[in-house]
Amino acid sequence: MEAKARLSNVHMSPKYSREMALAIKGKNILRARKILEDVVTLERPIELKRHNKEVPHKYGKPARYPVKVAKNFLELLHSAIENAKYKGADEAKLIVDNVLVTRGYHKRVMGSKALGKAKVRGRRANVLMVLKEEVKEVKGKSQKVGKSSKAGKSREIPSGGKVVKKAVEKKTKVPKKKAVEKKKTEKKEVKK
Repeated sequence: MEAKARLSNVHMSPKYSREMALAIKGKNILRARKILEDVVTLERPIELKRHNKEVPHKYGKPARYPVKVAKNFLELLHSAIENAKYKGADEAKLIVDNVLVTRGYHKRVMGSKALGKAKVRGRRANVLMVLKEEVKEVKGKSQKVGKSSKAGKSREIPSGGKVVKKAVEKKTKVPKKKAVEKKKTEKKEVKK
């Protein structure tokens, strides 16, 4: 079960939004919420992994406190949690499965620069957050295909809690050159 929430063309930095997405991706929603709240209160910086040129270091790493981005992400996380509850998901098992950030519409403002009337071109970002329920697999209940061995591929099949391996035969293909040579030799034999 998955639940989605979306922000479109929000006035916030796309670069810091990407870094924030990396910080909370794969985390439990309680931990993700704690990270975002700590950024808003300036207790925890977000490490910049991609956009980190000429950035002052916090705790030995290039980092910043993108408060505006964190506030928007908190609203988005709350919306995604409510969507998941509506679909019948258990809030304790929810994790942030994916956060997709893209650059939004950048409006170019035309105006005179004299007398301080110039307007700043606002950066915008689109964000899509996907929450999923964390599912723990029970041993012997799942089916895995693709473990390779010398005899060919093996397949694990559950049988009453025990895992039984069965060998799967490989299909061999005859190369085209050899097939063509065989046909030519057969034609020569027929002519003789």
